[in-house]
Amino acid sequence: MPAFTVVLFQDPHQPEFWIGSVPAIRGVHSQGETRDEALQMTTLALEGTLELFFELGKFILSDMTNFDLALAQIKDDYGLAEGYFDVVKVDLSVRVTAASMLHSEVSAFATASG
Repeated sequence: MPAFTVVLFQDPHQPEFWIGSVPAIRGVHSQGETRDEALQMTTLALEGTLELFFELGKFILSDMTNFDLALAQIKDDYGLAEGYFDVVKVDLSVRVTAASMLHSEVSAFATASG
């Protein structure tokens, strides 16, 4: 079962929201009104991304190994100097079902969504 690190922090521009980011897959993030909601929403985003990658024939089997580099990238992405970061390891049991779209449709969807 794959495990991924999720970094949680309060949004510097809207402190009433929390942001969750997955360092291993840049661009996988979400937010919530609470820390737990941000973790839940980020986990859903991660599961969806892994399912799409699987359908596209791309596999990510491990977490980011250079956490310091990942945290520096998150700080840069969100314009953070310092702050409190909550780090959570999320274990996933992603069940991938047969793709309901043709490969060309999945590629078009991924291109339109990115």
